Amino acid sequence: MTLAALLVLATAPAFAKEPSAAAKAKLHEGIAAYEAARFDDGVEKLNRAAAMHRGWKTAAAFRALCLWTTGDMAGAKGDARVGLRLNPNSAESYAARGFARFVVRDLSGAMSDFRASSEQDPEYALAYFGMGSVLSSQDRPREALPQLNRALQLAPKAAAFLIVRGTVRDKLKDFARAIDDYGKVLALNPDFHWASLYRGRDSRELKDFRGAVKDLSDFLTRQPDHEEALYLRSNAYYLLGDYSSAIKDLDQLLQINPSNGLAYANRGQAKAEVGDRDGAIADLKRAKELSPARAPQIQTAIDSLEAKGAPEPEEAPRGRPRRPPEKLSGVAAQPDFANGSPSPRPSSRSAASSAFPQESAIEAPPSTRPSRAPSRQQVNGAVAAEHCPPEGCGEVPPQAPQPRPQAPRPNPAYAPEQEPKPDPFATPAVEPRSAPSPFPMDEKGPNDNVKDPWYLR
Repeated sequence: MTLAALLVLATAPAFAKEPSAAAKAKLHEGIAAYEAARFDDGVEKLNRAAAMHRGWKTAAAFRALCLWTTGDMAGAKGDARVGLRLNPNSAESYAARGFARFVVRDLSGAMSDFRASSEQDPEYALAYFGMGSVLSSQDRPREALPQLNRALQLAPKAAAFLIVRGTVRDKLKDFARAIDDYGKVLALNPDFHWASLYRGRDSRELKDFRGAVKDLSDFLTRQPDHEEALYLRSNAYYLLGDYSSAIKDLDQLLQINPSNGLAYANRGQAKAEVGDRDGAIADLKRAKELSPARAPQIQTAIDSLEAKGAPEPEEAPRGRPRRPPEKLSGVAAQPDFANGSPSPRPSSRSAASSAFPQESAIEAPPSTRPSRAPSRQQVNGAVAAEHCPPEGCGEVPPQAPQPRPQAPRPNPAYAPEQEPKPDPFATPAVEPRSAPSPFPMDEKGPNDNVKDPWYLR
């Protein structure tokens, strides 16, 4: 070694082999902030820990998880590359490298590290949280749930663990228990307002529309231009019979995203309910242009509205008394293409409520269903039956027309035991133009797929 090289080594700053007690304390504060769902605070504390011990791979790996959760993909991947160079020797360092591998989507490697972490310390909660997160990401929610349950037995106040368990229960369609998890999150950390969105979404799945409106309204006070929340709340208002509020939310949504075809479709339905026939038809025609896959359904709604306003014949047939025109009100208000009560997420895997994702239509508790509106065929048959026979009516005086059965309309004072009219359209698969949800799904970016914004699923 040359003299110059020796001089460089002599003057280079020395790196401590072990972090100081103060650095370790700051690291643990950062991890605790993450577990409490205070993700920005976690990043700040881990920044300080890393500054106190330069090149600390464990701090970088945990910071990668926090940055990923806040949506900083570039920063998360940069820290993860540092964390991948760890040579673990403890439950904590194995878990740290596991999260680094998780961020770069090396799920099998991450699972190996989390298992090793649990072997090093069977009561280290983050090891089980990590295993549950990997299994959920691999779409194995039934296997993920026991791991998350174990993590919460060891750390019952870890709001981040509750959030992820709530998403797993959503995937299992256990919406009632998911709502309970999100409620605990809000009790532990009222500032994590995203839990209001998730709970509102699930309340809609269970047809608790008033609860959905409350939670979605709370969320919208913090994220007033969030497309999914506006759509979901508009739908809850519609199902409660508050059509004016539904229209107002859809007006705002369409200002944010004028290409949302399903928002036009639903606004058209709401306008039809308040008697704005021309506005309803205009919105439905625009929806048909923007959502060609739903064109047949939308055209059915347009046809119903246009038939409702069609003029009556000028003269009644000779030899028969002229009868008052039949009213088809209620038929257009209850379009047959709804076909049942979809959840806010698409059906197949979706809960047409949704979530948004949303899987198959949910099983609702038994309820008293209002009678369905008559179909157009039923109405037309009733009209034909009231005409006189071909040989004429003779001298029989015309009878007063019998009142037409009206389609049931949602009761504004909605009682939980009643089931209101279904949403005629499923939740839109839109790209949100609003703030992303935490826990982005993968390397595409935060909330890239509005149906499933959770990277830990």
